[in-house]
Amino acid sequence: MQINKKEPAADPDGRDRRQSGDRRALPFGVLYSTSESIVFIEDWLDDNCKGRWKISLEEMDEDLVRKSIRMEFEHISDKQAFIKRFSTH
Repeated sequence: MQINKKEPAADPDGRDRRQSGDRRALPFGVLYSTSESIVFIEDWLDDNCKGRWKISLEEMDEDLVRKSIRMEFEHISDKQAFIKRFSTH
């Protein structure tokens, strides 16, 4: 599962500038293991990230509770805010 957010599909004239299968990597990534709902994380990202972000499900346990997700961010500040909010010190 992979979800891309805040990535405009068209320029101001309404033309789609993406190429079919466009999978540009965002420069700032982190691997995160959690039992939180991905919807909860997506809602937080929508509300708090200034740039584009991408979330990919990497692995899930047999009980479908604990998962590893790969987060990618356009801006380092969004990555830092995510880590600050979701890290368990």
